[in-house]
Amino acid sequence: MNEYEKLVQADKTCHTLEVREKATGKEGVANTCEYGVQVFYGAHDGSDDKTVSTEVFSKNFEITAEIASMKVSMKPEDYTIEYCPYCESEVAIRSHGITTCPSCGKPLAPCSVCCAERGDCNYGLCPYGCTGGAEDEFKPITNPPMTEEEIAFAEANC
Repeated sequence: MNEYEKLVQADKTCHTLEVREKATGKEGVANTCEYGVQVFYGAHDGSDDKTVSTEVFSKNFEITAEIASMKVSMKPEDYTIEYCPYCESEVAIRSHGITTCPSCGKPLAPCSVCCAERGDCNYGLCPYGCTGGAEDEFKPITNPPMTEEEIAFAEANC
């Protein structure tokens, strides 16, 4: 299997693929694209980035590290899109527990999931402690913040 074939295979499950240019030792990250392989070395203005053919990549580069992605373990049922009454945005959050709104940072419960599982909302029996009052803004957060990868996944799959 050549380096390009390895890159294609790893690109399915990895978030980041670190590479090294054999001749120069220059290190960066790479991903497949419609024109071959994009290599990013890290200059803020992109001046050192380049796109190479699949043949050039296989001959001149080696994959040095594969950093696994969360997307392998993410499932649509773990996320939901919820309306945030504080910032008036539709946002992606986890489908159980209290998650920080990715837009404004306020605590959000997965009300739509809860209502689907338990029937109509009943503030007196809310498993997340929602009352419908101002105190909801201060519910304790029980989940870690959403990552950009999780938000993109939820928006595409929920």
